[in-house]
Order: sequence, then C-alpha cells, then structure tokens
Amino acid sequence: MVFGPVATLAIAGAAAAGATAYEGVRKQNAAIEASQRAQGEAAGLQQQQLTEAAALERNKRINEANMIRSRLRVSAGERGVGMAGSTAAFMRQLDYAASMNMAIINRNLANQNRAVMSGAQANIAALTAGLGNRLLSAFSGALGGASTGLQIGGAFPSEAPGAVTGSMTNPISDLPAWRNVK
Repeated sequence: MVFGPVATLAIAGAAAAGATAYEGVRKQNAAIEASQRAQGEAAGLQQQQLTEAAALERNKRINEANMIRSRLRVSAGERGVGMAGSTAAFMRQLDYAASMNMAIINRNLANQNRAVMSGAQANIAALTAGLGNRLLSAFSGALGGASTGLQIGGAFPSEAPGAVTGSMTNPISDLPAWRNVK
C-alpha cells in the first residue's frame, strides 16, 4: 500500500511529535524525581544539624548546672554548714531548672524536626504534581503532529500513482469506494 504525501506527512508528523513529547516528559520527570531526592536529602541533613545543635545546647546546660553545683558546695564548705538547709534547697532548685532546660531543648528539637519534615513533604508534593504521564504526552504529541502533517499535506495535491486518497471510486460501479465496503 502506498500512501500519498498527505498521509505520509501526517504519519511522519505524528511520529516526530509523539517521540519528542515522550522524551520531553521523560526528562522532566527525571528532573523532578532528582529534585525530590535532593529535597529528602536536604531535610535529613537539616534534621541532623538540628540534632547536633540540641546536643551541644544540652551539654552547655549540663556544664552550667555542674559549675553552679560546684560553687554551692565550695560555699557550703567554706561556711562549714554542709549540704543541708538552704544549700539543699538551692540544689533541688538547680536540678529542677536543669531538667526543665532539657525538656525545653527536647521539645524544641521535636518541633523543629516536624517543621523540617512538613516543609519537605510540601515541597515533594508540589514537585509530584509536575510529574507527567509519558504515554499520554506521546499520544497527545502524536495527535498534534498528525494534525499538523495533515494541514501541511492538504496544501499539496495528491497525485502519486497508487496513492490512497479520500476520493477513490469503484471502477465497476463508478460509486465512491466506501459505499461498496461490506
């Protein structure tokens, strides 16, 4: 079967546009997936940094509490009163303040980690919305290419010998060929 120039242009246009659309969406999807991976890695790194900063803050608070305890012990020893009475009350207050500081640091870390994950999930969801269907894009591109090929080909007469045209007639009945199809 020989196709006329219109059909040939339509087929060529469909193939070229379909392949181009498919490749374009494939590359776009690959870039989006790489961005999603990078977003996840960045969130993990940010959480690691927050954890390290919280550990450093905990150590600073522990050292601070230990220095205050040492001063209280030295002061009590110099006065010769021991660790009872007001010195014991100061120590209890110091222990309470230290435990509250640890709880605050831990709560802040948990909240910051949740904020990082929430932001990362929102960014990944936004990226996911940009993913395209390669098959649908190829089909859509092929339709556009075929349409363009038909428009271009329609501008030229189809006189190729043996070409399939829309105005074929049955040589026996002299009627359009489509009427004789059973």
